This record gives sequence, C-alpha cells and structure tokens, in this order.
Amino acid sequence: MTRQTDQRNVYVVDDNRDVRRSLSYMLSASDTPSRPFGSGQDFLDSLDDLQPGCILLDLRMPVMDGFAVMDALARRGVDWPVIVMTGHGEISIAVRAMKQGAIDFIQKPFAEEALSGCLETGFKLLAERLEAGQRRRVARERVDQLTARETEVLEGLLAGESNKQLAGRLGISLRTVEMHRGNMMDRLAVANLAEALTLAMEAGLKPADPVATSEGAARQPA
Repeated sequence: MTRQTDQRNVYVVDDNRDVRRSLSYMLSASDTPSRPFGSGQDFLDSLDDLQPGCILLDLRMPVMDGFAVMDALARRGVDWPVIVMTGHGEISIAVRAMKQGAIDFIQKPFAEEALSGCLETGFKLLAERLEAGQRRRVARERVDQLTARETEVLEGLLAGESNKQLAGRLGISLRTVEMHRGNMMDRLAVANLAEALTLAMEAGLKPADPVATSEGAARQPA
C-alpha cells in the first residue's frame, strides 16, 4: 500500500499569485507538501513528473479555466481528487464542477478549518483510488497471462454461461471446455469460480456478447 506521506501532496492551480502564496503558507503550517501552478496548462505540462495528490483548482482562470483542466485530467485517466476554489456566491458553478468530477468546493477567502477538512477527505479518497488502481493493474496482469481460448471461456463464465453453453457457442467439446476452464483457474491462481470472476471484473474484462451467447446456446445439440 502507498505510504500516507506519498499521498499528502497538494497542487494549487490558480492564476492569482496572492492566493497561491496564502495557500502555500497555510499548507506549510500543517506540514503538507504543496506545489503552486500559475495556470492550468503549466500544471498539465508537469503531470508526468508529479506524485499523486489532491488538486486545489481555481475555476476562473484565463486561457484554460478549471473546467478545461478537469476535462484534460479525465482524458488522461488521472483521477486525483479535485477540490475547486470559487468566489463568493458561485454555488451554481461549484455544483457544475462537482457534476464534472470535483469532490468538493471551497470558497475564497479560505477558512483554515474548511480547507483542512476538504483535504482530509481528499487524501482518504486518493488512498482508496490508488489501492483500487493497484488491484486493477495486478488483475489485468494475471488475466493477460491467459490464452485466447481461456479468455473466451472466462468471458462466457462472466456472461453466466454453463460449460455446455460454452461448448455450443465456441464449437468445441464439453471436455475441451472443462480442460480450458481448469487451465484458466490454474493460471489465475484462484481457488474457485467466484474468485476468478472477481478477478476478471477487477481487470475490466467484458462478458461474452449476449447475442452470440444466445445463438450459441440455440445451436448446441439437445
């Protein structure tokens, strides 16, 4: 599991230098590592060199506003928690940002207690997302070890097919299905079907096409 100190990075993205300085002071007082960025593009350009962390994001910035930054993060598959910073009376804008994926919002000028509460929620969520991401990567690596036929068998099992239905759809004997199913279980290093299906779902494997499944079932001999 990622250590807590690795998760407690904060990235401040705001075009206002005074805001960046104020937040840097508040965060340093609580021993929270932070790094300021004067524009959304500067932040995005630095992403590859940054450790996972929480993002304090101003919504109203020239050239690239906070919504554009969140769009870019989503396209890159970066799911670090975003806390948006808004001015007084911008609740509707904050709600729009949360619908777009922000986890919370904080109004300027900041109350230290409010900022601390938002960040603690963000750090907890970040740890959960990192752990889930690690599980997905490990599951994907294990599923990638399967042969093409073993993967087809697993996809059919995800769709709820029986061994007999798998045999009919794939055009192979029941004994061959059982052989591939056993090899699949061994290669995944799982003890039962429930573990295999859980691993497959964590890896993002899709169930077999239900249309193909039903057609295969219809073709199989009685």
